[in-house]
Amino acid sequence: MSADARSQLAFQRLKAACVPLLSASTLTPASVPSVLKLLDGLLTTLRDLRSSGTTLNASLISYTFFPISSILRRNPPSAIPDQVLEKIFLILALLCEDWWWFCEVNVWEQIFMLCGSVIGGIESKGKGKDRDDETKEAAAQCLFALLRPRDDDTGPFTPSQVQSRTRILKEHAQSSSFIPILGQTLNSILLSTECPRVSLQKRALDLLYTLLHIYFPDDLVVSVLPGVVSSMCKIALGASGSKGWVLGDVVQKALLVMQKAVVRAISDEVCIRDGVIVSVEDLEDLTELFTQQRPQKGPTTEQRPYGTSRTHSWLRATSSQLHIAIKSLSPLVKHPTTSAVLALITFSSSVLSTTAETLPQTQPLLLSFLLSLSNHDFPNVSTQSSQALFALLAKSSKTSHVILQSLMRITRDNLLALPVLLPSHADAKVEHVAGIVTAVCRLASAHEQAGKTKLTSISSEIGKLLGPTGGIEKWGWSLLSVLEFEDPPVTVTSVSSAQLMLENDPSGSQWSPFPQPMLRNVSSTATCDALVRMFHSLGFAAGESALASVEWFLDAGLGSKDTRAVAGLWCACRLLEGISSVSLFSDPSLSPASLQRSRRLEKMARVFAKNVSQLWDEVEEVLADAPPQSHDEDPASQPIEHVQG
Repeated sequence: MSADARSQLAFQRLKAACVPLLSASTLTPASVPSVLKLLDGLLTTLRDLRSSGTTLNASLISYTFFPISSILRRNPPSAIPDQVLEKIFLILALLCEDWWWFCEVNVWEQIFMLCGSVIGGIESKGKGKDRDDETKEAAAQCLFALLRPRDDDTGPFTPSQVQSRTRILKEHAQSSSFIPILGQTLNSILLSTECPRVSLQKRALDLLYTLLHIYFPDDLVVSVLPGVVSSMCKIALGASGSKGWVLGDVVQKALLVMQKAVVRAISDEVCIRDGVIVSVEDLEDLTELFTQQRPQKGPTTEQRPYGTSRTHSWLRATSSQLHIAIKSLSPLVKHPTTSAVLALITFSSSVLSTTAETLPQTQPLLLSFLLSLSNHDFPNVSTQSSQALFALLAKSSKTSHVILQSLMRITRDNLLALPVLLPSHADAKVEHVAGIVTAVCRLASAHEQAGKTKLTSISSEIGKLLGPTGGIEKWGWSLLSVLEFEDPPVTVTSVSSAQLMLENDPSGSQWSPFPQPMLRNVSSTATCDALVRMFHSLGFAAGESALASVEWFLDAGLGSKDTRAVAGLWCACRLLEGISSVSLFSDPSLSPASLQRSRRLEKMARVFAKNVSQLWDEVEEVLADAPPQSHDEDPASQPIEHVQG
C-alpha cells in the first residue's frame, strides 16, 4: 500500500471520531459521557495507527488536533472534567510523537505550557480543587512525548536534521522569555515526584532527567542544583515515617536525575572552564599557569538574572552541602533490590570520575559505597562494582592517582577504627569495616585473576602500609589490646583404634579443622570470619612486604605472657597465611597446587615455627616447677570461717 493510500485510510478512520467530537466541543453535564466515548474511540484509533506503523503527516495531525483545541478553547478550565482532560492529554501525547518533527515553535511552546500548568496545578487555581493524579500523569506523558530525545527514532529526518531540530527547540527553551516557564515547570515536576502514585512519580523523574539533560542552560542548572539534590535524596530514601524500602526503579531514576544535576553543575570540566579551579596535570600546564591569564569567568548574574555563576565561595558552600546530601544515601547500600544498588554504583562511579577536584572530601564516601557493594551477595552487583573500581584505577583515567590515595586513606582509617569498634560489641560495624579493607585488597588479586595486569599500585601501597615504614605501631598496639581470645567450646570424643590406624592413610581419613579461638568482644561467627579474611587479604595484597608486620606481631606475641601475646601470634599467623595463600582453617586438599614460595617467606615460616615450639618448652618448664597439689586432703575437713562485719 502506498503512502498516499495509507494516509487516506487513516483520514477516514480519524474522520469518524473527529467530526462528532467537533460538534460536541461545547461541554455540558449531559454531553460529557458521549464526549468521553468519542475521545476513547479517537484514542483507540490513534493507537491502532501507531502500532501498524502509520506515520501521521502535518495535515492529519492538524485535522485531529482541531476538535481537541476546540474543546480547550470553548470551555473554561473549571468546566472540563478530569476524565475529559486526561483523554485529551493522552491523545496529544500520541500526536506529539509525530508532530515533534515539524510543529511550529509557538505550538510546541503552547503544549509545553498547557502540560506544565496542569502538572503544577496552575490551570485549576480558580476551580477550587487540584486535578487528580491520573490527569497529571497524562499531562506528564504528553510533555515527555514533546521533550524526549529523538536520536534513535526512525523519523523522516536524517541524524543531522534531528540535531538541528533539537537545537532549535533547545534555543527557544533557553531564551530569556521562556526561562521562567522552564523554572516553574521544573518546580511543578519536583512536587509531582513526591506523589504516592508510583506511575506518576516515575514519569515525573523521566521528565526531570530530560529537562536537565537537554533543555536547561548551564547556569540555570547551577541555580536549581540544591533543590533537585534535596528532592532526589528524599525520594530515594522515602518519606520520613514510611515503612519499607522505596521501589528499586524509583531509586534508580532519582539517582540518575541527581547524577545529571551534579555532573552538569559542579564537575571538574565546567569549573575549570569557568576559572573556579585550575587543573595542573604536567609541566606544560604549570608553565601556562604562570605565563598566561586565567580563564575568563562566565557572565555575571546581572547579565543572567535566573542563572548562578560559579565562584570560589559558591564551590565551597555547594561542595559541603553535596557531601551532606550524598552521605544521607548511605542506607541505600543495604537496599534489597539490585536495580537500586546498581544505580548507586553508576551514580558513585560517575560522580567520582567527574568531580575529583571539586568534591575531594566526598571521594572516600563514594568509594566506600563501591567497596561495600563489591562484597555484595549478588554476583552481578559485586562484579559491576569491582569493574567500576577497576575503571577508576585504570592508567587512562585522569583520577586514578586521586582514587588510589583515597583508597589507602580508607584502608588506614578503617584499621584505626577497628580497636574502637571491637570493645563496643558492634559486630555489624566491625564486619563492615573488615569488609571494606578486604575489598580494597581484593582489587589487586581479582584484577589479576581476571586475566589482566595486576594492579601493582594497590599492592605497593598496601605493602608500604604493612612494611617497615608503614607505621604499624599506630594501630597494631591498640588492636592487640582489644583482641581478647577465649578457648573454643570443644567436645572430646573417644577415638576408635580403627580410626587411629588410618591416620597414616591420607585417602582414608577425613580432614578435621583445629578449633578456632573465640573472640570475647565478637559474638558473630560471620564477624570473626570477616576479620580472618581481612588479614588474609592484607597479606596476599602486600606480598613479602607484609613480612615486616608479621615479624612485628610475632615479636609482640613473644614479648609478653598476657592476652596481647595471643593476639599478636594470631595476627602474625593470619598475615603469614595470606602471604603464602594457605589457610589453616580450610581443607588442605582445596589449597592451590602451586603455593607462593620465596626465600624470605620460607625463612619467616621457619622462624615462626621455631619460636612457637619454644613456647611449648617454656610451658612444660613452668608446669614442672609448679608445687605439687595434694589430693589426699578432704575438702570437707577444711575449716569454714564466717566473717561478719
